[in-house]
Amino acid sequence: MKPTIKIIVLLSLFLSCAKQKTLNMKSHDFGKQPKRIVWMQIAGFQEEHLAMLRFGLPGQAAASEFPMEGVDCIGKMWNFNLYKIRPTPLESSLSQLMGQKNIKNSCEDFTKKPVWKYFEELDFATGIFESGYQKNHSLLSSLKCQSASNLFQDTYFWKMSGSNDKNANKFHYQGREQFNPGEIYYDKSCQGKDCYASILNNVKSVWNRFNEKKPNSLFIIRDYSYYEALKGKKILKAREILIGLNKVFQFFSEELNKKKETLLILTSASPQSFEFPTRGDQWAEFDRNGKYILYRKNSLLSPVLVKGAASENFCGLYSENDLIKRMIWTPRSGFSIFVK
Repeated sequence: MKPTIKIIVLLSLFLSCAKQKTLNMKSHDFGKQPKRIVWMQIAGFQEEHLAMLRFGLPGQAAASEFPMEGVDCIGKMWNFNLYKIRPTPLESSLSQLMGQKNIKNSCEDFTKKPVWKYFEELDFATGIFESGYQKNHSLLSSLKCQSASNLFQDTYFWKMSGSNDKNANKFHYQGREQFNPGEIYYDKSCQGKDCYASILNNVKSVWNRFNEKKPNSLFIIRDYSYYEALKGKKILKAREILIGLNKVFQFFSEELNKKKETLLILTSASPQSFEFPTRGDQWAEFDRNGKYILYRKNSLLSPVLVKGAASENFCGLYSENDLIKRMIWTPRSGFSIFVK
């Protein structure tokens, strides 16, 4: 073989072995541990619901208007526990947060170790932001349980609702007040069931102040208003809420582009199934008035949309209680301190 041919063969072999690693046809660094994790839990959401955004906009929409479609990985979770095939949104989200199937909708549920306690051992600051959750649907329902007295001891907690307690801590999206761990903050803009601040403005304001605390953070955003609108068959209100949540996802997608060691996760709880119209004229009527929708039972599978560091861990089909294992698994160390 001539020297020139040998060089060409060696170069071709070298180049074939040096292919760029990709995921979903985009460049991706595998096995990268995230330093910032943003987790959106949207009760009632199914990925098919994005049709309300894509086909409801005039003309051809830009790709940036659908950031949820630009994720690195999509997975599916079985939506059941040891006692129910179709658990409530709170029960479903607790399975995800606690990594447990043994969820009884009782104070015993809150004796289990939640995901943020694991991350606090790694010096992560944890913030939880709730929107639309009232009374028994909220994580704060645990406060009635003596066994859960330390559940939010080191956690920053914001609730997008008002409070009847005049001495309650408050926040405002235009404010500059600093937050303390172990405290619960209520939205000043909320009077009764109505809040004048948008979820995007609130989340951006809270996130920017919270993110200054520590370089490592877990930020959980939980929304119940979307589920409530769907259950009430208020489809136009549901679409408006979804537009707002889509903007929140877009904001964190842009944050991820600034700092690559960020993991963005979107999961559902009790995903609501319905059939969209099949014809153009019916779709136009649906677009204007929310008509021609057929409502079905909750889906048995919940979507998982993931972007950023370690997103490859979330591809596939698995149970809800396996989610937090995928948040902390690495190829080198496995589950490390998280396996007890």
